[in-house]
Amino acid sequence: MKKVITGLLLTLLIFTNCRRKSSNSITASDQNDTTERPPAPPESVQDSTSQTVSKFTFMPQKQNLEAGNIGIVYKEDNANILSVYVNICGGNNVFGVTFDLDYDSSKIIFKKVAEGGFLNKDGAQTNILFNGPNIGISRAGQAGAVSGDGVICIIELEAKKTFDSLAIGFTKQTATNSQGIKILSDANWFGGVLGYK
Repeated sequence: MKKVITGLLLTLLIFTNCRRKSSNSITASDQNDTTERPPAPPESVQDSTSQTVSKFTFMPQKQNLEAGNIGIVYKEDNANILSVYVNICGGNNVFGVTFDLDYDSSKIIFKKVAEGGFLNKDGAQTNILFNGPNIGISRAGQAGAVSGDGVICIIELEAKKTFDSLAIGFTKQTATNSQGIKILSDANWFGGVLGYK
């Protein structure tokens, strides 16, 4: 009986030892093995050639407009296209507005202009005339003038290249009432500074 138990224990020890050897990651025979194995998959490397996306910045000349003033107070951008919002604060009896947008045309291009919500706030039609940055927008036909706050127009610009700063503002600016008389003659028109980098 002792012989049988001793034999069983010996068999069990040999079996356990074999399992341990086979579970080792590298054995002596593995080190001499010259069989070619497929290369390990490469580690993911961040592409150093990926381009950074340029973005617009805008610093308004006047953060909060006071009554009777007009200025660029808001902008939004999509890639190299920028939309600037020309706002009026506390306008009284306004029928139309004309101005030239002043900027460095070697850095940005005028694309188009669209009406805002101020001159058509009561549903009246508006007329927009522009020749590049020379812009005129007014209420149409027999519509009377409007008063209050709002966006006069939205101007779309495109960057030609990156730049640190670019002043943008107004020249030849006027506002008129429904009789064609100039109003807001003492109004301040505020621009700001753009960046694109």
